[in-house]
Amino acid sequence: MEIYTCNLEMLKSTVTRATGRWDNDALAEFLCACQFEMVMLEIQAEVEYNKKLGPKESSGSLRRNK
Repeated sequence: MEIYTCNLEMLKSTVTRATGRWDNDALAEFLCACQFEMVMLEIQAEVEYNKKLGPKESSGSLRRNK
C-alpha cells in the first residue's frame, strides 16, 4: 500500500474543491469517497488479473487472501 503525505493546506484545498466546503463532515465525505475509489480500483485490477489467468487458473474470488 502506498502512503502519501501532504500538508494541511493541500488537504484543505483538495477537500474544499471536491466538496465545496471545509468541515469535519466534508473531510469524512472526501475520505470515504477516496476509500471507495481505492476499493473499486482494487476490484477492477482483480477482475483483469483473473481474466488473464483464465477460468481454470482463476480463484473465482474477487478478493485475494492477503
